[in-house]
Amino acid sequence: MEMAIILIIILLIPVFYVYTLSKNTEDVEYIKDEKKCPKCNSEDITIFSTRNGCSGTETIDFKCNECEYKNVFTINSGNASCGI
Repeated sequence: MEMAIILIIILLIPVFYVYTLSKNTEDVEYIKDEKKCPKCNSEDITIFSTRNGCSGTETIDFKCNECEYKNVFTINSGNASCGI
């Protein structure tokens, strides 16, 4: 019985991970395309921090000023130069 529960948990972890990635992808695309909050559709959004990484990624902190929805998105910026 314990093995069945462990097996179910092990199988659900990748499913949850893929779901979370797809939801984040949808949210960041909606923000980029519509310039609105994906939760409440408000246009009162703020990008309050942007950080570039060496691996060509960019981390963006996003906040909706109306519903207080916050999220951090890591996207491919296309610039993989560390300056080394």
